[in-house]
Amino acid sequence: MKQPTTIAGAMLTCLCLPAVLHAGVYMEMIERDAGQSAARQTVRFWADGPSLLVEQTDGARRHAQILRDQQIYIIDHVKKTYMHLDRKQLEAMGDRLGEMRKQMEAQLAKLPPEQRQMVEQMMRGKMGATVDQPKLRIEASDHRGSAAGADCRFWNIWRGERLDSALCVASPAKLDGGVELMQTMKTLAAYFAGMRKAMERSGFMPPDNGFEQLENIDGLPVINQRYDALGKLQSEIRTETIRRETIATSRFTVPDGYKEERLPALPAGK
Repeated sequence: MKQPTTIAGAMLTCLCLPAVLHAGVYMEMIERDAGQSAARQTVRFWADGPSLLVEQTDGARRHAQILRDQQIYIIDHVKKTYMHLDRKQLEAMGDRLGEMRKQMEAQLAKLPPEQRQMVEQMMRGKMGATVDQPKLRIEASDHRGSAAGADCRFWNIWRGERLDSALCVASPAKLDGGVELMQTMKTLAAYFAGMRKAMERSGFMPPDNGFEQLENIDGLPVINQRYDALGKLQSEIRTETIRRETIATSRFTVPDGYKEERLPALPAGK
């Protein structure tokens, strides 16, 4: 666990070892519910090469994720806690979930058909989607938009026959720092693809994330529209600001004094 530094120690560090600074990219996005002008959530990004900090502020809640060196740190700034994840941990979790699913399927096979169907529906609601659900597909549309001073083109993302979301994509070259941010996103996309495959071995589908769509679209998403199960617009996340700026390397580290929390343990296999 990281230990808090003393005030004197911090002052000496500032005097003797100046913070390492790098040229990076800052982006700010605002989420609003459909038909509402008030912000529901503010999302801020700091990117520097393969490192990314994402911070979400929603009322009194303030969370962040640091992605660097193929590690993920999930931070709760209100509780001053964090959790650490790496690929090895997710692979082990995926293997254990796979074992649990096989055990449950064996038990379900002993039930009458109607009772089995009812239990399967309850499990699906509690444990999330399985790999059997329709995969996402993405299609370019003729709908245009603009954000952060750049024109963009909408790409519709479908799950089966249902419109799941729509991304308005701009040319990175038209955004200040867009080329650099796009490179960071693509680097992370490759990492998340490996993590996703590890989790899919369990038979459960991990949540979709925006990184994975970058391989299918030509540019950087500046607007993200989300739709409900009936195909009605639910919310929109829009880029307000993107710019190059100098970023201290300390941004990509867990703040001193924060306590590490462990992931909840899964039940042991039989």
